[in-house]
Amino acid sequence: MADQIQKILSLVFLNKIKMYNSTIITITKVKMTSDLRLAKIYLSIFNSDSENTEVEFKNILKERNKIRYDLGLNLQSKYVPKIKFFLEENDVLDPNLFNIK
Repeated sequence: MADQIQKILSLVFLNKIKMYNSTIITITKVKMTSDLRLAKIYLSIFNSDSENTEVEFKNILKERNKIRYDLGLNLQSKYVPKIKFFLEENDVLDPNLFNIK
């Protein structure tokens, strides 16, 4: 179920959540509780400006209910788990990543 949630959320972030142009969001892992009622979602946010990373994460937290609703529309399950987002630190980031054209 964690893999299915990861795939669905990747499409939700790609198509339905407004982000800055230079933002890349990666869902690194999804952990489910044993009763499948809670999904812990770990995100890596890559941005050309480190201040925008915090803004993007706060935007995701603000849109949590909309994200859960979209997850419920596409999830093949009886229950839609509550979702918690965690931000993973990005230590290795190529400074030229956002200069590629």
